[in-house]
Amino acid sequence: IAGWGLIALLVAVFPANIYMTLYPQVSADLNIPTWLLWLRLPLQFAAIAWVWLVALKRPSSAAGRWPGASRSGVVAIVLAAMALPSVGGCSRFDLLNAAVPFTGYSRTNDLSYGDLPRQKLDVYVPCDAQPNARVVVFFYGGDWQTGDKADYRFVAQAIASRGFIAVMPDYRLYPEVTFPAFVEDGALAVRWAHDNAARFGGDPSRIYLMGHSAGAHIAALVALDESYLKQVGLDQRAVRAVAALSGPYDFIPPVDDKAAFNMARSETAVDPRIEPIHFVDGKSAPMLLIHGLKDQTVKPENTAKLAKRIQERGGEVTTAYYPLRAHVGVVLSLAWPFRCLAPTLDDVTAFFRAH
Repeated sequence: IAGWGLIALLVAVFPANIYMTLYPQVSADLNIPTWLLWLRLPLQFAAIAWVWLVALKRPSSAAGRWPGASRSGVVAIVLAAMALPSVGGCSRFDLLNAAVPFTGYSRTNDLSYGDLPRQKLDVYVPCDAQPNARVVVFFYGGDWQTGDKADYRFVAQAIASRGFIAVMPDYRLYPEVTFPAFVEDGALAVRWAHDNAARFGGDPSRIYLMGHSAGAHIAALVALDESYLKQVGLDQRAVRAVAALSGPYDFIPPVDDKAAFNMARSETAVDPRIEPIHFVDGKSAPMLLIHGLKDQTVKPENTAKLAKRIQERGGEVTTAYYPLRAHVGVVLSLAWPFRCLAPTLDDVTAFFRAH
């Protein structure tokens, strides 16, 4: 039993190793040399082979438990399981999600929160959810230009594993739309969560926002600029708290993102409406701002400046800085195989439960 268990574990984490190896920007974020990741793959295969040869060397061991099993059959199963994530055009998210548990929650897909094709969301309900559970609406990042809710199952699983109902919306992206359409979609998704929380066993008075990168920008604007929630018939009190990860709050968009904000590539004057820091009045929901100190994509100064402004205006804010993490590592640490990288899930869980 121990031998089979070890083989299962090694095979289960194999997609995570492939993920890190094929996407060097992630391994750089994690401070792991690419050569070491390539070395891990044959070493992991050798470990599986060793377990098979030593722990399962008795012919009756496999045959007694699985009639008709043979060593060649075991090898075929193991190799197929290991190879599956690396073939068939799998994306980096496919590889990452392959290493994340598929149990512990029920999922309802493609619920419409608006009339447009991108205005759909998925809901993840924990199997052991308590009555009137907290509801967390998560907005993914992607430069306001890319992203798909299905890619972030690893985040939804993390949220659901702590007893929260996870709402994962898509939203319209550039070039289909420009600012403020994607923020308006965010507010509309919050309205849907408020209206439908009880349908999934959630408490409509306990709605929380969470986002990473561009998604943190959307979450922050929805929470801080009261006009967005007013447009959908809610006020700021509809949001209990916000956890924003690695977000831009006081910024000039990068050149490749300026068009999403109706700016020319050479333009330097920023419309203050795009910057969450301009809407701080001390009356919005408490905020947890998380940032990796090695982030070169969205500088940690964004978190420091927003936190300072909230404190100056008498609002409630908590900051968490991770010295060894960069931009990707903060959200990657929500995935089951990578939770040792940073206490992101623990920090968010504690903050939401305290509010």
